[in-house]
Amino acid sequence: MTTRSLPTTLLSEIAALFKNSDDQNVSIKVGKDNNVKIFTAHSVILRARSPYFKVALSQS
Repeated sequence: MTTRSLPTTLLSEIAALFKNSDDQNVSIKVGKDNNVKIFTAHSVILRARSPYFKVALSQS
């Protein structure tokens, strides 16, 4: 694998994570009463992309 192909390969592998729910370990419920939508996510992605989730999902 060349250095130039690494970003492309990494990006496609991360994109595959979004399509594969096997390792998603967080559920986020949005809405009220009978109008609730549940989103599943990878905690590692949430922590990397969001200061809020970095704190909320920390081990301590």
